[in-house]
Amino acid sequence: MHRRTAILRADTAPVADAGGALRLLAIGQSLRDRGMTARFALNPGGVAMADLIQRAGFDVDTVWAASGNAADARAVIELARTHRADTVIADGPSFGSSYYDALTGEGLFTVAIDDAGRTLPVDGHVNTSLVSDPPWSKRPTATRELIGAPYALLRSEFLDHPPALAEADSAYWATTGRPLRLLVTFGAADSTHAAARILDLLPGNRSLAVTLGRGPLYADGGQLEQAAERACLRGHAVEILGATDRLAQHMASADAAICSGGNTLWELAYFGTPTLAFITSGRQETLVSGLARHGAIHGGCWLHGISDDRARQLVDGLLDDTALRGRLHRAFSTFVDGLGAARIAAQIDGVHGRAQAA
Repeated sequence: MHRRTAILRADTAPVADAGGALRLLAIGQSLRDRGMTARFALNPGGVAMADLIQRAGFDVDTVWAASGNAADARAVIELARTHRADTVIADGPSFGSSYYDALTGEGLFTVAIDDAGRTLPVDGHVNTSLVSDPPWSKRPTATRELIGAPYALLRSEFLDHPPALAEADSAYWATTGRPLRLLVTFGAADSTHAAARILDLLPGNRSLAVTLGRGPLYADGGQLEQAAERACLRGHAVEILGATDRLAQHMASADAAICSGGNTLWELAYFGTPTLAFITSGRQETLVSGLARHGAIHGGCWLHGISDDRARQLVDGLLDDTALRGRLHRAFSTFVDGLGAARIAAQIDGVHGRAQAA
């Protein structure tokens, strides 16, 4: 019996937010759990990302075309024919209406992972950037809308670690007798070099155990390593993780985190890690602002729009205020249960699977 196959198209071009490939990896893992086959289609040059996906047990094809153009659509359609795929799931702002029209015109069941709230001609639309449903999510439409935190995409490595208890006692977050464990991560590429800036803002009056989560597309000419050396000279212990190895483990054990917006926030929410979050690109603004309004994160502003003094105040506030960390944990941990990818896979397999059987 032929196993149903889905093509997962991620925009991993150099200018893209390559975190989309990691979100699709979560969906791919859940589709595999349901007995489907998932194949990834990536831009050329994303060797580190392709290696990570292959190590997770998936095949990767290369799309030799600019993301979202007509040649890209034709290449994906050809991949679907070759591998007898009936579903295409795409993540990236380059994929627009004409792209999805081409796919649906070939009879492919299409799902867009899109945080911009665009109206797209697709069968399913996933938008995890919204903390609560917007009015337009209730509009009559043929598109199945999967909105907000219930569909937060966590890879299996995160689900291997149980979430922390929602401790009511702020003393739980006290770190008396040991250095505070701080996780710093700014996505798959950190094109704004935010992590290095944060390291230089860490206080010199206390010792921190700092873990830096460096994404698979990170390249800064050594700036991060140099900032880490300066932090060590100020008395901090700094470990730099390669790609995403053990990131979930460190999120689960961290006393606090500093990060950018995007899917990283939902991963941290699963563990309820008290988090200072900054906006580093326009695609992150909706999610970061929404969580800040709910009191679930500290900060919530554009990093490049504030001075070092202001950023340092926000960092110090997170590190010094045990009660604040307790409040953030209690609010943050209510959002994500870790089942988002499984819910999306069930919709794809269940809804489209029934249609195919009919």
